Amino acid sequence: MLLVYLQAFIVALALLVAIHPWTWIGSWLCKVPGLDDVGVCQCDADHGCWRYQMIYRVQCSGFLVFTGIALMAVSGCSDGAAHGFPVLKFMLVPLLAIGFLFVPNNIFEFYGNFANVVSTVFIAAQAILLIDFGYTWNETWMGNSIDARRRDIASHGGYKNWQTGILVASAALFLGSLAADIILLVKFKHGWWLVMVSLVMSLVWGFVSILERIAHGNLLTSCVVMGYAVWLTTEALFARPGNQHIRPLLLQWIGLAIASISLVSTAFGEGLGVNKKKEALAADDTAAAVEEGENPDEVAQPPANIGSADDGGPFDKRDFITQSTIHATAVLYITVEIAPISSWVAFTFRTFGLIATFLLYGWTLVAPYMLKNRHF
Repeated sequence: MLLVYLQAFIVALALLVAIHPWTWIGSWLCKVPGLDDVGVCQCDADHGCWRYQMIYRVQCSGFLVFTGIALMAVSGCSDGAAHGFPVLKFMLVPLLAIGFLFVPNNIFEFYGNFANVVSTVFIAAQAILLIDFGYTWNETWMGNSIDARRRDIASHGGYKNWQTGILVASAALFLGSLAADIILLVKFKHGWWLVMVSLVMSLVWGFVSILERIAHGNLLTSCVVMGYAVWLTTEALFARPGNQHIRPLLLQWIGLAIASISLVSTAFGEGLGVNKKKEALAADDTAAAVEEGENPDEVAQPPANIGSADDGGPFDKRDFITQSTIHATAVLYITVEIAPISSWVAFTFRTFGLIATFLLYGWTLVAPYMLKNRHF
């Protein structure tokens, strides 16, 4: 949970320093003799440059902090990375950002391009979380419907209400996504092919998901993926060079909201396989003991607070490393959301993220059918 708080702190600080930075920094810092053309002062009177450069400096500081935490955990200092110096982790962000004020702007222009490239990793992780959300949503409502039918609950429509709810939710997502695709086709003259690719792939996987052979496929999850694909398509089109449309501020907040939901799901849920329950961790310890030739009955049972790095006790180090890495890539994704640029790099890697989303979802559909002897 500390990682989520740190992420929120970094975003809040980045948005704060982006508010008229020339007024409260440039107006005095850049008048110091010898500093008028050093670091961020290279922006001169370009207020757009000041805003982006300040965001880059704070976000880059956050990326370095999360990367440092992940590297500490990998190198064997996982306890210190998870439990040690929590205040220092927060203070390092503004301290690094202040130091970066004197670093040339071209370094952070490179960081902006780096963020557009590597944030694709977080887009793929986010896609997995949303796909898992779609499957869970469908399974929960179908389970409620089966339970209501088994108990013969007929009041207020009974089990049919849950099935109707699934159809209504699917229809709302599908029609909303279709309407958004039509708007994109009308608005963007040069990116129509990307919209068509997104729409066709959504329809193809939607059709595959309802085939009788794909037993676990369902329409609701396909519509969730279709909605996410529309979002990625929109992001890519606004990032395409030559785009004459101004990116609405609303898209920034939608992007932050999607990222927040994804990060919270990794903190409190079991998305991407993290946050194992203590029973699962105990099973892992038992399996490891058997492989090493030990008596599984002699393996000590984990304490009640195992599984959470925030509790100050034992925790799953691999999960902590995974979460730290996710947060590091999330910083890059958020950088792109609050400081978007139009470039072929940005457009290309948002497109890669869209393709990766369809490949990941397609694999969840066909893998159980193709690899029938494996458990999914």
